[in-house]
Amino acid sequence: MIEFTLIGVALIVAGMMLAPQHVAWLVLVLLGIAWLSYPTIAGWLGGLRAGRAIDERFKRLVRDGFSPNLVLKGNFAIEPTCAAFDFGAGKIAWLHPDGLVVLPLGALRSVMIDEARALGQSNPSWYALTFRFHDDAGKRGESYSLASRRRRRVARWIETLRPRLPTAVEIVA
Repeated sequence: MIEFTLIGVALIVAGMMLAPQHVAWLVLVLLGIAWLSYPTIAGWLGGLRAGRAIDERFKRLVRDGFSPNLVLKGNFAIEPTCAAFDFGAGKIAWLHPDGLVVLPLGALRSVMIDEARALGQSNPSWYALTFRFHDDAGKRGESYSLASRRRRRVARWIETLRPRLPTAVEIVA
């Protein structure tokens, strides 16, 4: 990734060096700025695509009879995921760009906050609300997460869920 940044900076520097002598300096500077902006813009566009895919799956889920009482949306720039809870039917739906998973609320065993740190950083880069499920035999099954850059947001998700979840669910905040 550092090479990508170096190319953009080199284009800008080359343009600035040509500024008094040649007309092409502006083209080089603008090309360097565009080169440096590309990863950010590509991330935004990827998040928009993921959001549209999740919205389509959500609409299809509602048409099929799922009536969500609570919807939690993770940060699409980190991990595009959305969780919808239908407490009346006792189901949880996990929506992500690649698919849809509907699980029974009774299989939920624990809810906890996970932290992810970049290499060498002491502060977490993002937080995740992780739901762990068990299968019918009581073995550890799937786990799903909603990610956010703010711990306060994840704590709010837990406080919203706490009174609605069954008492057998372990909540680690």
